[in-house]
Amino acid sequence: MLNPVLIFKTLHCSLQNHWKRVMCCLNYFPFIQVTKAYNYIHKYGYKSKLMAAAVRNKQDLFSLLGVDYIIAPLKILHSLKESVISPEEKYTFVRRLTPQSAAAFKFSEEEHVKWDQLRFASAIGPATEELLAAGLASYVNQTRRVEELFGKIWPPPNV
Repeated sequence: MLNPVLIFKTLHCSLQNHWKRVMCCLNYFPFIQVTKAYNYIHKYGYKSKLMAAAVRNKQDLFSLLGVDYIIAPLKILHSLKESVISPEEKYTFVRRLTPQSAAAFKFSEEEHVKWDQLRFASAIGPATEELLAAGLASYVNQTRRVEELFGKIWPPPNV
């Protein structure tokens, strides 16, 4: 089970800071949240995997190295393929997020507080709770649609 404080902070801050576009790479809010989520999952031994999306450019992609899964737009992958790199730099990318860095990461006491459903709901407020419920319902709906599509194509007819 993920820590509700971390989820609450992510929701609260993303709603408050949605209009801000901070371009300082490592201090950019989504990278901080991805780093915290990765460290929490890997430090405490959860079997969950973290998937990062909404990558805007190559620098964002390099900043996320080490995340379990990255969804990158095709245009960024093409720009990586077309990039010219000297032979010395070809294999020098440094993984930012590692299990070792996760083990060493220090969480604040506030991030370790256990919340029950009632405290969590009252802390995030009714509007945020409705948004969260609508978002989760949308994920469920999309999952059902994808499962239906897979049901139509699997197993392949020639098997």
